[in-house]
Amino acid sequence: MRTALGTTPAVLASAALALLALGVAGCGTGGLRAVASADAVLERAGARGPDPFTASATRTAPTPLTRTEQPLPEGEGGKDGRPRLVAGDTPGLYAGLPARTGCDARAQSRLLTADRPRATAFARAAGTPAAGLDRWLDDLTPVVLRADTVVTAHGYAKGDVTTYRAVLQSGTAVLVDARGVPRVRCACGNPLGPAGGGSVGAPRGERWKGYEADEVRAVAPAARPLSALTLADPVHGHWLERPVGDDGGHDRAVREPSASPSAPPSEPPDEEPSPESSGPWETVPPSTDPGETPTEGGQETARSVRLAPGAGG
Repeated sequence: MRTALGTTPAVLASAALALLALGVAGCGTGGLRAVASADAVLERAGARGPDPFTASATRTAPTPLTRTEQPLPEGEGGKDGRPRLVAGDTPGLYAGLPARTGCDARAQSRLLTADRPRATAFARAAGTPAAGLDRWLDDLTPVVLRADTVVTAHGYAKGDVTTYRAVLQSGTAVLVDARGVPRVRCACGNPLGPAGGGSVGAPRGERWKGYEADEVRAVAPAARPLSALTLADPVHGHWLERPVGDDGGHDRAVREPSASPSAPPSEPPDEEPSPESSGPWETVPPSTDPGETPTEGGQETARSVRLAPGAGG
């Protein structure tokens, strides 16, 4: 069960350190390094988005969550184009329906393991050993975003990992880890990571109704691993608790949370670390070969490509 959520300097410091650590997770498996971008690709809830790793693993067509009875966590920040930072253990940060999930984690695992090079690239981008990818995916929890959320996303094109900043629309089905951080976007199988500090970024793509940069959320890792997530049921106006790593089969109804959510750091790291495959790397535009599937809406993303021996820092 969840523990009482308090706001202490230790909690704030650990959240800040965890956010930075997650951004560079996987350095031991390939020397991952960051590529920063000032733009943010807008990805609608049901869209495939740029450079999908797999086919969709969503069970139902995602729809934006625009109005719910439960209050949406405010978070810290939300000024001067910066996202509102919310801790991953905040009750009501995510939505879910009793015994129903919008994402099939096992199907996602099957889609990846059917293509070994793709699975290896996914594991590197996610910062987890390829040999344990099935278990890593099984430990994630399917939820639905209740707010537009900025993340670092990784795609796959022509055998390379692409990295870009994205804002995922509310209603997007994702898989989150034990600290409440989105790690996979279910509509395309792309691994996700924290967006890091700084502004949301200049939007690229068509804005949806209700989009406001100052209302975008960014998720900071919870101070400690969770055993369950408290979700808002947007259909019935109730609350439910979903065990971490569960597919909804052990959901249980709970009372409206009374504890204050743990506050994330008000000053997130200014760096924007985003895990990639082993370097050195440079950033170049994605391929536009006729044989390639174009990215949705003609949006381009940064592609990470290996440099020749001796190049780079």
